Amino acid sequence: MMNKIQIYGLPRTGTNYVEFLIKNNLDNNYKSMHSKVQKPKNVEDSYIKTSFIATKHCKPNIELGENFIIVLKESGNFISSFKKWRRFSENEIIDIYLRGIADYIKFFNKFESKVIIVFHEDILGNEEKFIDLVSKKFNIDKLSNEIITTDLIMNRSGGCGTTDKKYNLNNKSEIDLGDLYNQIKELKIKL
Repeated sequence: MMNKIQIYGLPRTGTNYVEFLIKNNLDNNYKSMHSKVQKPKNVEDSYIKTSFIATKHCKPNIELGENFIIVLKESGNFISSFKKWRRFSENEIIDIYLRGIADYIKFFNKFESKVIIVFHEDILGNEEKFIDLVSKKFNIDKLSNEIITTDLIMNRSGGCGTTDKKYNLNNKSEIDLGDLYNQIKELKIKL
């Protein structure tokens, strides 16, 4: 199965919210997919050790979509959110983040006309601009001129929780993680 738009991003970057926006505002066939990771030796495809993970959290694959949105979070917010989710050291989290960024930069450089890179923080409050940009770049019709959003946390099944989704944006200062981080910041869309 191929999506018109395939979303990619590390866990805890806001991919569920972007899925919600795409499903509810654009005329597309988006389906969330999951991958079975064979054995720990193949874990490099999913960035974290697990036996089952959403495809959106794996390395980008051109065969799964016509167009692609890569979602990231500012470094300080990502580290803070990831620590709450899984017990990893800060160095392990930074390593996961930088490996993801390296893969996203390679994918973007190879398929630039089919890829949008966006930071979760930039989408919040700019959902209409984001949907307009995705609609225009990928030539996909909007379902309505009125954009559907939610202030609720998005969970794994694509449903909503009961708390404000902005809970994980602690206004942590951005952590300079070097050249890769600076490169991805240059490639992100401007909303």
